[in-house]
Amino acid sequence: MQLLQRETIDGISVVRIPLYPSHGSSALKRVLCYTSFALSASTVGMLFTKPADIIVIGEGPGTMGLAGCVGRLLRRTPFVIYVLDCWPETLEATGMLSNKLALKLVGRMMDFIYSRAARIIVSTPGYKRLIEGRGVPSEKVDLIYGWCEDAKFVVSAPDVSLKRKLGMEDRFNIVYAGNIGKAQALSSVIQAAEIVKTKCPDVLFWFIGDGVDVDCLKDNVKTMNLTNVKFLLRQPIGQIGRILRLADVLLIHLRDDFSYKITIPSKTVASMATGRPLLVAVGGDTADLVDRAGAGVNCRSEDPRSIAEGVIRMRGMSKHKLEMMGSAGKSFYLNNMCGSIAVLQFERILEEVLAKRVSTSKRVVRAG
Repeated sequence: MQLLQRETIDGISVVRIPLYPSHGSSALKRVLCYTSFALSASTVGMLFTKPADIIVIGEGPGTMGLAGCVGRLLRRTPFVIYVLDCWPETLEATGMLSNKLALKLVGRMMDFIYSRAARIIVSTPGYKRLIEGRGVPSEKVDLIYGWCEDAKFVVSAPDVSLKRKLGMEDRFNIVYAGNIGKAQALSSVIQAAEIVKTKCPDVLFWFIGDGVDVDCLKDNVKTMNLTNVKFLLRQPIGQIGRILRLADVLLIHLRDDFSYKITIPSKTVASMATGRPLLVAVGGDTADLVDRAGAGVNCRSEDPRSIAEGVIRMRGMSKHKLEMMGSAGKSFYLNNMCGSIAVLQFERILEEVLAKRVSTSKRVVRAG
């Protein structure tokens, strides 16, 4: 293991620091991974980078904020932190950490980090409310919605030959694409497919992706003798946008849990960008976003009957109405959430932080 690596990407100097890599199920190894990066960034990272005007803590584990605190202490450099997962709430919801004392300590750590950050950027209104509820002033917390790689998902027209090849022709296709795991709780959708099969025989449910629950779902489909459910392996990023564009409806589903009601899954953003109507079983911020955009229909999470009713309702809509929903979602994404808009919002925040600095240096160090 090298102490550090240097490289240049698109003219930007990058310093890579050591960490203990782990993305498995072991809680201890994950803790070592997260803390090792924070320690490296606070020591090696500080030693081998020049002073900056701002430190930007990118998306990642909450421990990364500790490096910003060290930079603020040693160099008096303000830091901005971008929060995509609120700790300790996300740790508890995903089952990564269940010990109450440990969760309390993580909460104290995050309070320490938030109190010292110059600005906190969040990706959902729920996260903004949650952090403000910790006593952080509202003017210090900025909302910037997540975005997707526009070119991968903004597809102008459906690929008819691909639709024929996949077997989607002459069917009303409900497509779920993404991770198939415990958090997605997709067994409820399988049960909904059983309800739908006699009432709308031309509806076909597609599950595209992989995960720990794939085999279980396949077994359920086989046991229930469902012919209206199909599975595809995870597709290359360059292909998935073309497949999503073929769907009549894109499905988004998460487990019925408070932590998911204050998140907006990345697949929601990508789905809106494709211009297809959405059937959303998440609730909370995601449901509010879909309603605000007029992008689809909401139903209850982990409720097979509610999901089935949503499918049947959308099957009964005219093609024009479905297209209008899809177009509304795409327009909302392009006008409020796309990458170019997010960049402008980030620039404004950094300029406001920079205006408070005495230093005239223009370099920005990005942790993450």
